[in-house]
Amino acid sequence: MTLVLLTVAIQLSAQKADRTKLSPMLIDRMTQSVATARGTEPVAEEYVLALVKLTDGDVTALTHRGCRIVDSMGTVYVALLPVSQLAPLSLDQRVVRMEANPLSRPLTDVTRKVVGADLASQGVQLPQAYTGRGVVVGVCDVGLDFTNPMFNDANGQTRIRQAWDIYTGENTGYAGFGTLYTTPEQLAEARGTCDSTRFHGTHVAGIAAGSAVGGYQGIASEADIVMSLTHLNGCTDEQKAALVNSANATLSDDTADPLIRDVVNKKLTLSNAMEALAVKHVVDYAKAHGQPCVVNCSFGSQQTLATDYSLQEEVMNSLTGPGRIIVCSAGNYSDGILHHVKPAHTRMNERMWLKSSLTPTITLRSAGRFTLKLLPDIEGADTLRLTSEAVVSAGSDGYEVSADINNDDVLDKFRVEARAYTLSSTPLTAFTVTLRLPTPTRAYTTPSFAIVIEGDAEVEVMGASNAATFNRLNATGYVKNAPYTVNVPAAFKEMIAVGLTSHRDSVTNIEGNRITYEYNNNALGTVVSWSGTGPTLEGRTKPDVVAPGHNIVSAFNSNCQPADLSASKRAQLVAKERIANKDYYWKAESGTSMAAPVVTGTVALWLQANPQLTPGDVKAILAITARHPEADETYPNCRYGNGEIDAYRGLLYINGLVGIEGLSAHQPRQLTFRLTGRTLILAPRTSHLAPRTITVYSIGGQPVLRAQPTDGTVDLSCLRPGIYAVQVDSGEAATTGSTLIRLQ
Repeated sequence: MTLVLLTVAIQLSAQKADRTKLSPMLIDRMTQSVATARGTEPVAEEYVLALVKLTDGDVTALTHRGCRIVDSMGTVYVALLPVSQLAPLSLDQRVVRMEANPLSRPLTDVTRKVVGADLASQGVQLPQAYTGRGVVVGVCDVGLDFTNPMFNDANGQTRIRQAWDIYTGENTGYAGFGTLYTTPEQLAEARGTCDSTRFHGTHVAGIAAGSAVGGYQGIASEADIVMSLTHLNGCTDEQKAALVNSANATLSDDTADPLIRDVVNKKLTLSNAMEALAVKHVVDYAKAHGQPCVVNCSFGSQQTLATDYSLQEEVMNSLTGPGRIIVCSAGNYSDGILHHVKPAHTRMNERMWLKSSLTPTITLRSAGRFTLKLLPDIEGADTLRLTSEAVVSAGSDGYEVSADINNDDVLDKFRVEARAYTLSSTPLTAFTVTLRLPTPTRAYTTPSFAIVIEGDAEVEVMGASNAATFNRLNATGYVKNAPYTVNVPAAFKEMIAVGLTSHRDSVTNIEGNRITYEYNNNALGTVVSWSGTGPTLEGRTKPDVVAPGHNIVSAFNSNCQPADLSASKRAQLVAKERIANKDYYWKAESGTSMAAPVVTGTVALWLQANPQLTPGDVKAILAITARHPEADETYPNCRYGNGEIDAYRGLLYINGLVGIEGLSAHQPRQLTFRLTGRTLILAPRTSHLAPRTITVYSIGGQPVLRAQPTDGTVDLSCLRPGIYAVQVDSGEAATTGSTLIRLQ
């Protein structure tokens, strides 16, 4: 058996750097650039989109080194940084920190959860008094359909006030990227963006703010909508090329470095800094028009022990405030145990299982020294060994160890690459360890590996969601709501983090086939077993709330063709309607991506009632009004947060109507309410019509009208314009409850 040990410790002889100011992604880009520069051929400048914090806003720290400023939020700037200048910038005292992290991904799993449900039937009913009118609902996502009829008002006019398409080269867009569409004519011509899988944002927007079309309706059905395309992991190469070409055209001029004009379209590294721009676009629009706003972010990235999101959190938190709320998906991968701690003076011997990757990256952090041993379950393989001291000594270029496999069936090596990072937010040293395993053969059919950690220090270990976990990811080994699986940016302090509950497990699709999906180890009516679960690595209790998100039906992007979908995804199409000579479809989806817009739409209703709500106010309302699906739980907790959102109870609380004697805190399940002028019409959802007493309360809680109609109608002509609570008492639970109405 042959064991080959390779140690790479190339020093940055041409430049020194303060690595404590750089995120791991920027350190990696700097290292790669230095290695490339050692060649004999001339090297064109490379750029990376990043967040930069300055001490006093002195932008000359950036501009003197060829950086291109895109936007700013206080003393944090979004900028294109020349990779060759990362080291000198890190040594500048005016630069506090530079941060770029990998792209987020849309948080839904459409290949496994092929069922659907009407949002209204999930118990999230839209109070008649509040429709989100006057509130901006922002959707930062991919696959946005600018012409879908679910985004029109009752007169057929679009409610989309602005749409920012980053994937065009017109360079008229927000912050100079892409194109900004501000008129109905521009939106109609633009049509939106799509490839065969990019329908995510349209579905999300339909849940948050879709009007009643095709039998489906979103929460805030009269809200103004602002759409921001953001670059997420999984976008096509064509979309990425269009984005960097737009950056190239926008950020270069005749006096600029010609390398930017000629090379940036090939050498620009994108990062999650684009997400902050997408959110800021919505907030800026709302500020300019004097409106409250709530922004939906149904995307995220796994927390890792080596990734520092301090600048992104600072920026995202700064975009919130009175009338400015950001709602984020908690994540979909809590069916894998990711986090493990080796206590001091102990030995850890665990097994990690691989699912979708033969090159998983695990992360570790510790304040002391330790030895890491890895042994893949490959016949003839030897144990790989590395020490924390060796990885730290190797510097930015990293440490590599590899081994031959002495087996006739596997003629390959397996390797481990490791790097150490100093985090700005903690005195601990972080490590990334990437395994590069050979392709499975009959001698290697169940990918897993033993992981042993020895030494006196305490060591934390984090796996990779849906890729490398401390439990076997198969049909018999799923766990429920593993901790430390909530994503960023949902983990940030001022974000409203949303997990999902399930209320239906089957649906009849457009072909008339009943589809039943059983992948959820928890009972209906409770949190889904793979919903992102806290705490965060900082110890915060997350999520903040849960909402229906399992098997939700909403709009499908009309720029996509059903024929382009896989068979399993086509099976999720549950309705079709022809409108203005065009076929529109509705599709079932599941994920925290679907739960977040339920909360986004609900917050829009609450902002209509009180436009000055802050994130803290929203969390306080949730703590008082959210339902507790499992009575034996203590709330808040890291599975449910404060519980399942109740839009109606929240509105009662905001309007001061909670606790009024005789007023129910829920809507009647089997009654609908409709106002025609000053006549209130009550209609049963079933043929049964029970005798009922109607009491109307003012916002002050005073009864102002009482009636016992026999035909289901109540004359309200004696009342002044305003908001009223209507209490229905029938003696039967299904037709007893209250609702809110607005009289014009």
